[in-house]
Amino acid sequence: QLSLSLNKIGDLYFRRGGAEVAQEAFEEALELRRELASSEPGNLGFQRDISGSLERLGKVYLHRGEMDDALKAYEGVLEIARSLTVNEPGNTQFQRDLSISLGMLGDFSLRNGEEDAALKFYQEGLEIDRVLVALDPDNTSFKSGLSLSLMRQADALWEHGEAKASFEAIRETLDIRKALVELEPDNTSFQRDLSMSHSKLGDLLLQQGDRGDAKTAFQDAMKLVGPLAKVEPNNINLQADVIAILLRLSLAVDGPEKVDALQQALERLDVLEQAGGLSADQQQWRVLLERELEKAFADQ
Repeated sequence: QLSLSLNKIGDLYFRRGGAEVAQEAFEEALELRRELASSEPGNLGFQRDISGSLERLGKVYLHRGEMDDALKAYEGVLEIARSLTVNEPGNTQFQRDLSISLGMLGDFSLRNGEEDAALKFYQEGLEIDRVLVALDPDNTSFKSGLSLSLMRQADALWEHGEAKASFEAIRETLDIRKALVELEPDNTSFQRDLSMSHSKLGDLLLQQGDRGDAKTAFQDAMKLVGPLAKVEPNNINLQADVIAILLRLSLAVDGPEKVDALQQALERLDVLEQAGGLSADQQQWRVLLERELEKAFADQ
């Protein structure tokens, strides 16, 4: 119970930008869970708990730009997930855990420019998620997992030069997530996921040179995440989502619309910087936004 409480505390601090405090809580929880697992080596639940703490630590390391530590944590999660599925191959939750761990390592590989490795991880995870949905078509968690695997694969396919397949994957993701929002309209996680899918579609359209449809996609994303960010002003992830979408939108418009999008993004960034909740990558946003704003003013 103590390790569970520590993880909840860490989650709360991490969402609010307190990565250092979150890391301390996750590390203490991990130590406790490893002690429990050592006392009962055959307890698969204790093994799964260890992977949960490692996953959280991996996110913190990635947020802080500590790539070697992040990779080590994610590899530990995958090792445990594979072991659990070997012990109980019919356990659908263990299968879902395996898909999640494959997705995280795929993300890590894609971030490092390793497209082939990313595709391999994503494809294995996608195959697992399709099987899970086929086994339980009404399980919204499995459907959400499938949509995430498809979205990840869309990224890797695009980087691999397979544009058509990438669009097919992202459109399937949109179909699934629209259905989930219709099924559970009050589920804010589903709304955020759908927003991210619209934004990803906008990214692909923008890279293809279709600024008009890209603008529409980014606006669709903002209609979903904007109200969520307003309701939860202390949610770092939601506020960062809004900034990222505004930045993308600015690339699809010109003139006053471009200036307005960039100024809104900078205003929100001011708040996030004061809260200290920016990741290593997000800390580069100000330079990019100010440079783009200067260009926008010069072009008017």
